Amino acid sequence: MPLIMNNFTTQNCPICQCKVEFSANFPDYVCNACASNATDIKGEKVIFYHTHLSGQGYQGYYRRNQELIPFTGNDCYINGIKCNAIYDHLGGVLLHPVNTSTINTRRYESRHATAMS
Repeated sequence: MPLIMNNFTTQNCPICQCKVEFSANFPDYVCNACASNATDIKGEKVIFYHTHLSGQGYQGYYRRNQELIPFTGNDCYINGIKCNAIYDHLGGVLLHPVNTSTINTRRYESRHATAMS
C-alpha cells in the first residue's frame, strides 16, 4: 500500500480559529496569541518556559513585578477553556485544549445564540 502524504500547510487554533503552522503531532495546539492569555483557575496570567538548556522539561510561572514565581502544574485556562501545557518534541512548550468537544459546543452555541436573538 503506498504511503499517502497530506499537503496540509496550516491548521486552525482551536480557541480563536486563526491559521497556524500544520503539525501532525499536535493537531490542536493553541496559537501564540491565545497562549499569551493563559491563566490559572483564578485568572492570574501564567507563562510556560523550558527548565533546561537542552529543551527538556518545562515550568509554568507567574510574572509578578518583573519576577518569575513558579506555578505548580501544567493546566491553564484560555478564555475559560481548560488547556494543558505539553513539551514540543522539536523544542518549545505548546498549549492545547483538554477537551475539544467543549470548544466545538461553545462555538455552536455562540453562533446560534445571536442568530436566535
